[in-house]
Amino acid sequence: MLALVGVALAAVVLVGAGVLFFTQIGARASARSRVLDQLEVLAELTDNANSDGTIDRVQPAIGRLGEAFDASDADIVVVTDRGRVVTTTPDRRKQINLSPLEVDALDDGPVLIDGRGEVIGLTRITARIGRGPLADQPLAILVSREVVSVSSSARWWFLASAAGVLLLSLAVARWLADRFTRPLLQIEMATARIAAGDLQTRVEVDGDDELAALGNAVNRMATDLGRSRAVEQEFLMSVSHDLRTPLTAINGYAEALTDGAVDDPVAAGTVIAANAQRLSRLVGDLLDLARLNARQFRLEPQLIDLTELAAIVVEDHSPRATGLGVALEASGNVRAPVMADPDRVAQVVGNLIDNALKFADSRIEVRVEVGDHEALLSVIDDGPGIPQQDVPFVFERLYVTRLKPLRAENSSGLGLAIVKELAGAMGGTVSAESHNGLGTTMRVRLPLAH
Repeated sequence: MLALVGVALAAVVLVGAGVLFFTQIGARASARSRVLDQLEVLAELTDNANSDGTIDRVQPAIGRLGEAFDASDADIVVVTDRGRVVTTTPDRRKQINLSPLEVDALDDGPVLIDGRGEVIGLTRITARIGRGPLADQPLAILVSREVVSVSSSARWWFLASAAGVLLLSLAVARWLADRFTRPLLQIEMATARIAAGDLQTRVEVDGDDELAALGNAVNRMATDLGRSRAVEQEFLMSVSHDLRTPLTAINGYAEALTDGAVDDPVAAGTVIAANAQRLSRLVGDLLDLARLNARQFRLEPQLIDLTELAAIVVEDHSPRATGLGVALEASGNVRAPVMADPDRVAQVVGNLIDNALKFADSRIEVRVEVGDHEALLSVIDDGPGIPQQDVPFVFERLYVTRLKPLRAENSSGLGLAIVKELAGAMGGTVSAESHNGLGTTMRVRLPLAH
């Protein structure tokens, strides 16, 4: 508020000072112009009178003509060689001294002198006074004119208007300050409550200006934090379940083997190995995600054909898909050269296939296509599809879809998060497209090598 009032005060002062300054300049310029005109008329009148031998009669009329011209003073004067101006009228005394340069300039034309509050003009005339102590002295016409300044009443009006402007600016500044600070205080209190853990807090948004945009941003932040907290809780529950299930199986079969209660040790060992592999895979995903998050993983890019690499990964996963009753096939016979880390690309394709195996009904297709500047890898399944509200978040870390997989294996949600991180690290992007009952398509785009 003080800043706004200060700006208004500075504007009033600057405008007022500017008006006074330029008004004074204009008044002085007008006075100089009027003095020059009056000098010309009086000089011509005096010269004509002298030619008739009547200058002594004209001299008393010079003052009256000056008054008629609205001049402060008009007279016939003598300018001495030293620059002293001597009036020819005894009752008029004017203390004026010219500099040597001004005395010389007077021989060439009118000379104007800017005095305090007035403009004085001098011009030579050819007339001579025939009698008296100034007889036969070179003469000049002197005209002085006051510079009209701003009147005191105008100054008072200016001060009154300035006071009115300041009062108005004070009222406007107070309103604007309240308009700006009230939403900011609300946002401050809301963010403090959000920081304290109250993620249900929202800012009341009114309007569509920058403050409203800030309030909307805070509300979105609170919504995202609330969703992240819910996702984190779901993730912890999912990981706990995924860890507990194989650990329970391993522990149970290990105790049975120790007690000699297992008739087929080979079968028990197979179950233990399978569950240990599940644990190893889950821990590996957790470590990969942690390294990706901390940017502590290394890429070793080289020129590879994405079509060939995808076919190899499909072949490696085919036995497992066949065992689950799912037909897994690769399509696309185009060459798709990309500069990427082959192990990481294989991990991306493998994670997408693993995710599709959880939901596919009977068929998964891995397709590679080539665009103008990118290679497109698509993993398409014929499963029930992902709910539309889940599609934007399937690649987020720790996110677990509400859709129950047909084959509950590793449902921690880490696989797709790793896909997104790896694709981004190699200069690519990921996306998902799904419709309820019509399957899901996961796409990875990588830039083509040149």
